[in-house]
Amino acid sequence: MAKVEIKDGVVYLEGKPFYLSSADYPYFRDEAENWDDRLEKLKNCGLKVITCYFPWRHHELVIDGKRRFDFVGETQDNRNVIRFLQLCQEKRLLVIAKPGPFIHAETNYGGLPDFVCPLSNSKIEAMLNHRGEPVTWPGSECSEDGRSAKPWPLPAPLDPVFLKEVEHWLGAVREEIITPLSYPEGPIFLVQLGNEGIYSNAQRPPWEYDYSNSSLQYFRQCLREDYKSISKYNRLHGTTYSAWQEIEPVREWKQPGKMEDLLAYMDWSSYQWKYMREIYRLYSSFLPTELPYVVNLNPPVAEPFGIDAWLSRVNPDEWPDVHYGFTNWIGVASEDPSVLERYLVLAKRSRGANLEENWGLTRPYGHPYRFATVCYFQTLLAIAAGATGYNAYTGVGTSLWNDHLDRFQEKPYPSHAPIDDSGEVTPKAQIMSFLNEFLENYGSEFLETEPPKPIAWGVYLPYAYIGAWVSGGEKHISQEDTGLLITQECTFDREVRASESDESDREGWTTGSFTIPKCGPALQNFQRQLLSLNIDYGIENLQTAPLDALTKYPFLILQGEFFMDRETQEKLCAYMDGGGKLIIIEELPHLDEEFRKCTILKQREEEILVVPEELFCGGNFGDFLIELGLQRPLVAEGAKQVWLYEHPGKDVQYLFILARNEGTGVTNISYDGPGGSKKVKVQIAVGSGAILRIEGARISAALLKGVNDFKENYVSSFCQVNDSEISADIPCDLLVIQKGDSYKVKVANATEGEVRVQFPDREG
Repeated sequence: MAKVEIKDGVVYLEGKPFYLSSADYPYFRDEAENWDDRLEKLKNCGLKVITCYFPWRHHELVIDGKRRFDFVGETQDNRNVIRFLQLCQEKRLLVIAKPGPFIHAETNYGGLPDFVCPLSNSKIEAMLNHRGEPVTWPGSECSEDGRSAKPWPLPAPLDPVFLKEVEHWLGAVREEIITPLSYPEGPIFLVQLGNEGIYSNAQRPPWEYDYSNSSLQYFRQCLREDYKSISKYNRLHGTTYSAWQEIEPVREWKQPGKMEDLLAYMDWSSYQWKYMREIYRLYSSFLPTELPYVVNLNPPVAEPFGIDAWLSRVNPDEWPDVHYGFTNWIGVASEDPSVLERYLVLAKRSRGANLEENWGLTRPYGHPYRFATVCYFQTLLAIAAGATGYNAYTGVGTSLWNDHLDRFQEKPYPSHAPIDDSGEVTPKAQIMSFLNEFLENYGSEFLETEPPKPIAWGVYLPYAYIGAWVSGGEKHISQEDTGLLITQECTFDREVRASESDESDREGWTTGSFTIPKCGPALQNFQRQLLSLNIDYGIENLQTAPLDALTKYPFLILQGEFFMDRETQEKLCAYMDGGGKLIIIEELPHLDEEFRKCTILKQREEEILVVPEELFCGGNFGDFLIELGLQRPLVAEGAKQVWLYEHPGKDVQYLFILARNEGTGVTNISYDGPGGSKKVKVQIAVGSGAILRIEGARISAALLKGVNDFKENYVSSFCQVNDSEISADIPCDLLVIQKGDSYKVKVANATEGEVRVQFPDREG
């Protein structure tokens, strides 16, 4: 058995589940003499894991025209990353190593050295967008205004000259850092590849990159692998190419005149996750290790194409050698419902840890991140949505870096970290330590629990492949095309040809019509309706999910379109054969993925509930599902969101409560547990959150935030389960944990004087 494993998104150390409570420390922005003190303070906050980037530009230097690595501080004290990691080991802090090669982290040129920029090395090809323009990132030189950075072209990730440079960098990291300092002899136990995709752009639409020659060469290789022969490609696309090299990818949306016109969009969109997979494969081959590799994907953007574009590029089911993780950086979830909804798509797409949550970077992410409540709220949201760990980015503030690393970021970085740049422990650190203590006591048990999910959304990625383009906005759809977004029908006149292996499909089709597929907007509407009823749900990839992953849901719902591959149609029929209730929005497929006749689902139309779009998009669709027999695991009044987790082997439940930004902050919850009905009442500050552990009919642990520094709302927190109660007599943040027959109580941020706390059978 490996010392470190990741199974179903959960980290196992020495065979035991490990909740990943972590914070980032940008050692390269601080003086080496501060490292010991800051690491000790992070440890005192209850953290077990440190994350840190290794900036390529910081550790590979050009001195007197010669390049050299410095990992031991010969040229500058804070380049001694070996000593930093040794300090982590001495303090029994584990480390997630993040060597990039691109890291973002608000460093010059995303942490890449200047010498890999295509402007400096003409042999390196630039990444290109659909217009053939270089994709850029702020470089290390000032623009004409003297304040901002000049935009520099980014290297094409598959360019062979750039890949040689990446191999050189990651090879040095492996030899000098990873191998000698890997767990258990050293602190490094996970290795992150890339950053938020390749260049912090995993959520961008398919037309934004990469149209470089090296990328197009790999695209054509993927086409060859998918279609096997150029004759089959021509037959399906209605083209007459004689060689793969003649094929060009689509670059903008054009109104399709016939069905096969859609295939080119599907080809380029599906290529996006294959491109990511290949880059991850190359990076891991340059840095071979027995430790697990993780990636951190950023959430869908708010533009109309957002979710479909993200689904097209982020396909962890097809990345066998890397483990899913995610970040945030899209806005304040307690303030913007769209942020919450898109963050949940990210967290539910696959199981894994939150690897970056904003705990104090206000520039450019906004004033609210000054406040502990905003950061705490978003972290609870991630955990409630299923995150197997969380990361405070950054745990430590810094202000001691040079212009070579970063000449544009204001100091300190970040502006409002839990431990500030002078080493002071702030109120953020107090609530973070409360959360860490809760997870230290119950994190492993929590990882064994499961939320009741009576329904799942079935994602069929080919719909997203097309939907990303037709939701692209005016920039990519001409004015006369905009009706295609959902409703416009396009006539076609074609003969459905059979493949060589299926002569029975030679049935001719004459004039017909088809609607342009969509996926993301429907998924977002589904989420919104379920969240309004506090009903948890799953998100499943219909093409890759095994049947038993689907049959655990009593209800399965998906957007319907005119085509779906035979295998997936058969899987959905098997789901119904197992007793599942299948709901399809709008339309049953009658063709397969090659647009040949395939009516497997249509032949069972009487068993499927086909719902019109008007009903699905109406505000009462959730109530409609309940009338159909969908079970509500809990009923909650007064909260923004509530999540329930149940332990499979004992009468233990966890409740996560996120309070609304208005009202009294009081939530009433009722649900049925193994020991009978349970009625819960919670009061916390508006816009804040709470976690309860309920064992039997008693509260055995509670984390209650009664102070919202952002909204300036202060309440005396309490929670009650049946006759078991925990409460404080004045506003404060409160942590109560049962230890045998006694209770451990901690209070922070009290608005006045001494706090009296009442807990089951006691008061003190």
